Amino acid sequence: MVRYLLIFVCISLLTSGCSSSADGSVQTDISQRAKQTAVNLLINVEGTFKDINQRKPPYIRESNPHAYVYVYDLNLNVVAHPERGNIGTNHTQRVDDNRNAYAQEILKRALARKLGTEGWIEYTEQGLMRLAFFERAQGRDGAYYIVVSTAPVGGTLQTTQKPKK
Repeated sequence: MVRYLLIFVCISLLTSGCSSSADGSVQTDISQRAKQTAVNLLINVEGTFKDINQRKPPYIRESNPHAYVYVYDLNLNVVAHPERGNIGTNHTQRVDDNRNAYAQEILKRALARKLGTEGWIEYTEQGLMRLAFFERAQGRDGAYYIVVSTAPVGGTLQTTQKPKK
Protein backbone atom coordinates (compact mmCIF):
# COMPACT_ATOMS: atom_id res chain seq x y z
CA MET A 1 0.00 0.00 0.00
CA VAL A 2 2.79 2.42 0.92
CA ARG A 3 4.53 1.68 -2.42
CA TYR A 4 1.39 2.60 -4.37
CA LEU A 5 0.95 5.79 -2.37
CA LEU A 6 4.58 6.71 -3.09
CA ILE A 7 4.07 6.03 -6.80
CA PHE A 8 0.91 8.19 -6.80
CA VAL A 9 2.77 11.06 -5.13
CA CYS A 10 5.63 10.77 -7.64
CA ILE A 11 3.23 10.84 -10.58
CA SER A 12 1.41 13.83 -9.14
CA LEU A 13 4.64 15.76 -8.71
CA LEU A 14 5.92 14.86 -12.16
CA THR A 15 2.74 15.53 -14.08
CA SER A 16 2.30 18.91 -12.44
CA GLY A 17 5.34 20.15 -14.40
CA CYS A 18 5.20 18.09 -17.56
CA SER A 19 4.56 20.80 -20.06
CA SER A 20 7.07 23.49 -20.85
CA SER A 21 6.90 26.55 -18.70
CA ALA A 22 5.93 29.93 -20.12
CA ASP A 23 9.60 30.76 -20.71
CA GLY A 24 9.83 27.80 -23.12
CA SER A 25 12.13 25.69 -20.97
CA VAL A 26 13.07 22.88 -23.34
CA GLN A 27 15.27 21.25 -20.70
CA THR A 28 12.43 21.07 -18.18
CA ASP A 29 10.09 19.55 -20.74
CA ILE A 30 12.67 16.96 -21.82
CA SER A 31 13.67 15.89 -18.29
CA GLN A 32 10.12 15.79 -16.93
CA ARG A 33 9.00 13.59 -19.84
CA ALA A 34 11.77 11.07 -19.04
CA LYS A 35 11.12 11.13 -15.30
CA GLN A 36 7.40 10.55 -15.80
CA THR A 37 8.17 7.62 -18.12
CA ALA A 38 10.47 6.07 -15.49
CA VAL A 39 7.69 6.25 -12.91
CA ASN A 40 5.19 4.79 -15.40
CA LEU A 41 7.52 1.83 -16.02
CA LEU A 42 7.31 1.04 -12.30
CA ILE A 43 3.54 0.83 -12.63
CA ASN A 44 2.95 -0.81 -16.03
CA VAL A 45 5.81 -1.70 -18.39
CA GLU A 46 3.76 -3.12 -21.28
CA GLY A 47 1.20 -0.31 -21.14
CA THR A 48 3.96 2.31 -21.14
CA PHE A 49 5.70 0.65 -24.10
CA LYS A 50 2.39 0.43 -25.98
CA ASP A 51 1.62 4.12 -25.41
CA ILE A 52 5.12 5.18 -26.52
CA ASN A 53 4.87 3.02 -29.65
CA GLN A 54 1.44 4.49 -30.44
CA ARG A 55 2.80 8.03 -30.14
CA LYS A 56 0.53 8.97 -27.24
CA PRO A 57 1.12 11.97 -25.00
CA PRO A 58 3.00 12.48 -22.73
CA TYR A 59 5.55 10.33 -24.56
CA ILE A 60 5.45 12.55 -27.60
CA ARG A 61 4.93 16.28 -27.53
CA GLU A 62 1.78 17.07 -29.51
CA SER A 63 3.04 20.50 -30.55
CA ASN A 64 6.37 19.03 -31.74
CA PRO A 65 6.36 15.39 -32.91
CA HIS A 66 10.19 15.49 -33.01
CA ALA A 67 10.19 15.72 -29.19
CA TYR A 68 9.62 12.25 -27.81
CA VAL A 69 10.64 9.46 -25.42
CA TYR A 70 12.13 6.11 -26.31
CA VAL A 71 13.40 3.23 -24.20
CA TYR A 72 16.44 0.93 -24.42
CA ASP A 73 17.13 -2.28 -22.58
CA LEU A 74 20.63 -2.54 -21.12
CA ASN A 75 21.97 -4.00 -24.40
CA LEU A 76 20.85 -0.90 -26.34
CA ASN A 77 17.96 -2.76 -27.94
CA VAL A 78 15.10 -0.35 -28.61
CA VAL A 79 12.10 -1.73 -26.71
CA ALA A 80 9.79 1.26 -27.21
CA HIS A 81 9.92 4.09 -29.75
CA PRO A 82 7.35 6.32 -31.47
CA GLU A 83 9.02 5.63 -34.84
CA ARG A 84 8.01 1.99 -35.36
CA GLY A 85 11.02 1.17 -37.56
CA ASN A 86 13.29 1.58 -34.54
CA ILE A 87 11.52 -0.96 -32.33
CA GLY A 88 13.61 -4.10 -32.00
CA THR A 89 16.73 -2.54 -33.49
CA ASN A 90 20.03 -2.42 -31.66
CA HIS A 91 21.78 0.94 -31.27
CA THR A 92 25.16 -0.40 -30.18
CA GLN A 93 26.76 0.99 -33.34
CA ARG A 94 24.49 4.04 -33.61
CA VAL A 95 26.33 7.29 -34.35
CA ASP A 96 25.14 10.81 -34.99
CA ASP A 97 25.84 12.97 -38.06
CA ASN A 98 29.28 13.79 -36.64
CA ARG A 99 30.13 10.08 -36.08
CA ASN A 100 29.77 10.40 -32.30
CA ALA A 101 28.64 7.13 -30.69
CA TYR A 102 25.98 8.83 -28.57
CA ALA A 103 24.04 5.64 -27.75
CA GLN A 104 27.19 4.02 -26.36
CA GLU A 105 27.84 7.16 -24.32
CA ILE A 106 24.33 7.02 -22.88
CA LEU A 107 24.80 3.34 -21.97
CA LYS A 108 28.22 3.91 -20.43
CA ARG A 109 27.02 6.77 -18.28
CA ALA A 110 23.74 5.06 -17.31
CA LEU A 111 25.58 1.94 -16.14
CA ALA A 112 28.37 3.81 -14.37
CA ARG A 113 26.32 4.39 -11.27
CA LYS A 114 23.30 3.08 -9.44
CA LEU A 115 19.65 2.93 -10.43
CA GLY A 116 18.25 6.39 -11.08
CA THR A 117 21.41 7.58 -12.80
CA GLU A 118 20.53 10.40 -15.14
CA GLY A 119 22.30 12.78 -17.43
CA TRP A 120 22.27 14.95 -20.52
CA ILE A 121 23.76 14.42 -23.95
CA GLU A 122 23.73 16.39 -27.19
CA TYR A 123 23.89 14.91 -30.66
CA THR A 124 23.12 15.83 -34.25
CA GLU A 125 20.69 13.72 -36.24
CA GLN A 126 19.42 14.45 -39.75
CA GLY A 127 20.99 17.89 -39.52
CA LEU A 128 19.22 18.81 -36.27
CA MET A 129 20.97 19.42 -32.97
CA ARG A 130 19.15 17.35 -30.36
CA LEU A 131 19.27 17.51 -26.60
CA ALA A 132 18.51 14.31 -24.69
CA PHE A 133 17.98 13.50 -21.05
CA PHE A 134 18.39 9.87 -20.01
CA GLU A 135 17.61 7.97 -16.85
CA ARG A 136 18.27 4.40 -15.81
CA ALA A 137 15.03 2.94 -14.50
CA GLN A 138 13.58 -0.32 -13.28
CA GLY A 139 10.26 -1.61 -14.56
CA ARG A 140 7.56 -3.39 -12.62
CA ASP A 141 8.76 -6.55 -14.43
CA GLY A 142 12.08 -6.28 -12.56
CA ALA A 143 14.06 -5.47 -15.72
CA TYR A 144 16.27 -2.40 -16.03
CA TYR A 145 15.82 0.13 -18.81
CA ILE A 146 17.29 3.38 -20.07
CA VAL A 147 14.63 6.00 -20.71
CA VAL A 148 15.68 8.67 -23.21
CA SER A 149 13.72 11.86 -23.80
CA THR A 150 14.91 13.98 -26.70
CA ALA A 151 13.97 17.09 -28.65
CA PRO A 152 15.54 19.28 -31.32
CA VAL A 153 17.02 22.47 -29.91
CA GLY A 154 17.93 24.27 -33.12
CA GLY A 155 20.77 24.13 -35.55
CA THR A 156 23.67 24.89 -33.20
CA LEU A 157 24.68 24.41 -29.60
CA GLN A 158 24.47 28.14 -29.06
CA THR A 159 20.66 28.16 -29.44
CA THR A 160 20.11 26.74 -25.97
CA GLN A 161 21.75 27.00 -22.60
CA LYS A 162 23.63 23.76 -22.09
CA PRO A 163 22.52 22.07 -18.86
CA LYS A 164 25.10 21.08 -16.27
CA LYS A 165 26.23 17.47 -16.43
